[in-house]
Amino acid sequence: MGIGKSSLYRMVLRYVNPNNDPVLGTITITPDSPSEIEQQFTVNFKPTTRPSFVTVAGAHGNHPLPMVMNPGHWSIKISTKRSMFLDYFVLLPSEYYEGGILTQDVNVPCEVGYTGLCRHYGYPNLTRFDSVHGAGGFLSENNVRIPLTEYFTDHETLQEINEDEVPFINNQQEEIHFELRISKPGPHVLVVTYVTPRDEQDTSVLLIEANTVGKGKVTLNPCRYTSTCRQVVTDTYGKVAVMNFPSNYVSLVLTGEPTSNVAIDSIVAIPYHQWSLDYIKPKSVCVRKNGKCIQGLFPDAADAKKIEFEISNNILEAETRPPGIYDNATKLIYLSDGDMVDIHAKVSQPGDYIFVVQYYQPDHPQFELDVLVQNGKFYEAKVPVPHCPSNSGCRSIIRQIDNNDTRFQLIENFVLTLKEPGHGIWLDYILVIPADQYNEKILSKLQFDETNEFIKRCGSNHFHINVTEDGSCRDSTFSLTANYNNGALPCNCDGEGSTSFECEKFGGQCPCRPNIIGRRCEICKSGFYGFPRCRPCNCPALCERDTGRCICPSRVTGQRCDQCEPGTYGFHPIIGCEECNCSPLGVLDGDLQCDLFDGSCRCKENVVGRQCDRCRAGYSQFPHCERCDCDSRGTTADICDQYTAECFCKTNVQGQACDVCREGTFNIQAENSDGCTKCFCFGKTTRYVPYLSSLLVNSINHH
Repeated sequence: MGIGKSSLYRMVLRYVNPNNDPVLGTITITPDSPSEIEQQFTVNFKPTTRPSFVTVAGAHGNHPLPMVMNPGHWSIKISTKRSMFLDYFVLLPSEYYEGGILTQDVNVPCEVGYTGLCRHYGYPNLTRFDSVHGAGGFLSENNVRIPLTEYFTDHETLQEINEDEVPFINNQQEEIHFELRISKPGPHVLVVTYVTPRDEQDTSVLLIEANTVGKGKVTLNPCRYTSTCRQVVTDTYGKVAVMNFPSNYVSLVLTGEPTSNVAIDSIVAIPYHQWSLDYIKPKSVCVRKNGKCIQGLFPDAADAKKIEFEISNNILEAETRPPGIYDNATKLIYLSDGDMVDIHAKVSQPGDYIFVVQYYQPDHPQFELDVLVQNGKFYEAKVPVPHCPSNSGCRSIIRQIDNNDTRFQLIENFVLTLKEPGHGIWLDYILVIPADQYNEKILSKLQFDETNEFIKRCGSNHFHINVTEDGSCRDSTFSLTANYNNGALPCNCDGEGSTSFECEKFGGQCPCRPNIIGRRCEICKSGFYGFPRCRPCNCPALCERDTGRCICPSRVTGQRCDQCEPGTYGFHPIIGCEECNCSPLGVLDGDLQCDLFDGSCRCKENVVGRQCDRCRAGYSQFPHCERCDCDSRGTTADICDQYTAECFCKTNVQGQACDVCREGTFNIQAENSDGCTKCFCFGKTTRYVPYLSSLLVNSINHH
């Protein structure tokens, strides 16, 4: 076979071993190139009645054995000492079975209904602002309110966004009226939250009119994701529209285009002095797999000191948890309304250090915590805490106010004070990292690594993947093979053997005509000949694929290959016959032919075994097999040694003929597995005297 790439290969074989015991096979791979060396391996084929897989892993099957193969042609020889069936073998390169490329950064947004790897996003909380729900809208005709009629009906999407009713703006319902109550009049920015049908491809531009004080538009891109989308209302110049509401009541009219097809979840009024673009910028919540969030992990920091907030101060552990946190057992403290927290700690040796804060901040746009570092001298600093809806938290680095430096010179003991400005944040821990060990990569989560799961789940059956089933194993295999092959491979279906030039996208199997096999449909299946018009062989099993002449398996003869050769037995049309191997010294009249069905040879008197190669139990000196001089009551089932005639005594028996009970036992019996019974003399003696026992019994009887 041809090898195209250098790699460490594993060999996987599909086989059936109908024998009762494992069969050891030898695999020899020989290169055509004289610069390469021949390699030999052992494989253990366990008994099985159904086709099974085995990876070449030595006689005991403990560890897969790598085959070092470079580009070129190699001859592969597989041999066993006993008959069994082999179907095919596969060489797996290390690039596949190690799954090295399955470490990836997942950036695909999660769409409703998608179960693969994707990233789920979230926004800062808007519930503290004045808003009106889409379902609170109405139609207006001649100043008369009319209930809405067109609603979004995709139940899976509604369940994802946790809403019951979301009205459409479409060609059946082009305009929706809303009444919005404002807590405090003044300048506001309007944000629209929405979803669209999953098959929607077009962007909609909606016009929005607020009383007579302002007009604007909002551009809504297709939104088929697992969270609602947001857009801000802009003015005619494309800038964020600031609308100055003079009273507490605002009438809004949202008007679509004839081609619009969007569902309005809500309209939110944010006071201009609180406005931030963060409100419409989605941030990662988690990576989803099979529709569920998985945990994000940060890299470890070498030689870092980890200080838990809840341990290092007298602030109680937070009773509430950030929404969606992956591990509810994580111990956190919650700061709000200007709370402060002090951290008292020390470092092992003087030097420059960097502080990294782990936190959860799902509700607000970015803000800063004030920080004071005391270490004989004072450092005023800040730590920015961007919006962080992540289920595994985020990290941020503390910086000095004066020069934006991240290094702090510490001698030993230090106090770190953090003050929250009045928003709300959960704090987990602080990492104190030697400056020369710091790497900014520790601020970002590790790329999602599917390698271990691929090996564990997909390698459980020697990396055999069912091509008809969807799932992570199939997806991973597709990625690995496409990467290894530098893209897709051509089908190259055989024009005569296949019914189409199109092959399966997974595995590349071409559609074969009847009685034809092979990925490319290029050969007749076993028992047929004459490609491409494959006809049955006129043989019990196999024939030459071109001529149809019968191929006799091992030790089989006859024009139709249907008889065992002399000295063999157990005809099988594929495996052939097995040798009798009758012992010439143990058979009657020198007859070396065994029974054609069970292989039993005709043995001399007192000779046993299928091959007539040993004496019957109780006899020795094969092939003469003379009776051993042993007391069968005191011997084990084998009675005596086949060669020396030494008797095999039971546990409580001794003597050359196994005819004497050991001291402390009596009454030798064939039925007793130990031979003799232990005496019960109450510790007074270890010997049993039968005649004294009889006298005592008689004396008792006479009285």
